[in-house]
Amino acid sequence: MVEIIKKGKALESAVNALKEGRIVAYPTETFYGLAVDPFNKKALEKLFKVKGRSPEKPIGLIISDIKMVGLVAKKPWPPLLGKLSKEYWPGPLTIILNAKDSLPKILTGGTEKIALRVSSNLTARKLSNKFALPITATSANPEGKPPATSPEEVLSYFEDKVNILIDEGRLKAKQPSTIIDLTETYPQNQMPRIIRGGEITESEIFDFLEKNNH
Repeated sequence: MVEIIKKGKALESAVNALKEGRIVAYPTETFYGLAVDPFNKKALEKLFKVKGRSPEKPIGLIISDIKMVGLVAKKPWPPLLGKLSKEYWPGPLTIILNAKDSLPKILTGGTEKIALRVSSNLTARKLSNKFALPITATSANPEGKPPATSPEEVLSYFEDKVNILIDEGRLKAKQPSTIIDLTETYPQNQMPRIIRGGEITESEIFDFLEKNNH
C-alpha cells in the first residue's frame, strides 16, 4: 500500500522511508521524480529494477542548496558552477560535475560524473534538506514511458512499487531540466556543452554566459 502525503503536510515519513532504503515519489519543477538514498547501493539497485533502467545509465541528484555539492562532487569545481548556480538555481538546470570516488558506481553509470540541480520546487528541496543528503532525481516513469506529471500517472506506472507518494497534483512543466556538462576544461570563449535542452533554452544560457564574460 502506497502512503500518500498531501501538499504541505510533514515529510517525516518520507525522510524515514529514504533512511530505510525505500522509494519516495515526489514533485519537482518539471516532472514527478523517484527518490532514494544515493549512498545506499541496495536502494539504488531497487530503483533501477523498478524503473527497468539500464545500469549503464547514470542517475542525477537533487540537492537542497549549493553547499551539498561538496558531498558528491570532486574539487576543484569549475568557475562556471558559481555563475550558473547563482543565476539558475533553484531552477530546472542540471549541472554535470566530476563525481567523488565514494559514490556508488551504479549511480554514476561508471562515468565518474554526477549531475546535480537545486530544484525550484519547495517540496523537493525540503525533502533533501530534511534528509540532509542529496536525493535521486530520476523521473517517475518506467524506461521508455513519458515522465509522470500527476500522482495518478505515478500510481498507474508503479502501483505499490513506490512506498510513499508526495501528492502536489498535476505539474505544469512541458520540458525536462536542461543539462550542461562542466567536467571538461574549456578554452577561453568556448561555450560548455549542453547535453540536453529543456525548460531553459540553450540560447538563453549562452546569452547569459556571453554577457557575463563566460
